[in-house]
Amino acid sequence: MKPTIIIPLLLTLFSLNSFADDNNSADINNTKDINLSNDYNITKNIDIEVNTDNCVGCHGLNFEKPAMGMSNVVSEMTKEYIEATLFNYKYNSVEGNMNPLMSWQTAQLSDDEIRAIAKKFGK
Repeated sequence: MKPTIIIPLLLTLFSLNSFADDNNSADINNTKDINLSNDYNITKNIDIEVNTDNCVGCHGLNFEKPAMGMSNVVSEMTKEYIEATLFNYKYNSVEGNMNPLMSWQTAQLSDDEIRAIAKKFGK
């Protein structure tokens, strides 16, 4: 198997394994330091296509389902909230069981790709 396939699989397994621990919080939407100011140029207009193939397994083709049955539905979030959350996963710490997987996923995205995802799938 290619390393690009193995790493997400291992991270997914690691995250799923952590759900079994009674001491872990099931609230994967508990983000710290979400700043909706222009720290990340949230209002910047981005018109690029982003490959979201790595996202559809958990979030659905149009981000219409809760990831692993636990998260909020991304397509129901504002674009500002999506951006702030993804930037927090990428650059800051986010508490919750999905931190290892989502931090790894967002590390693969450029800032403009994060903005494009938020623009395309957010309200």
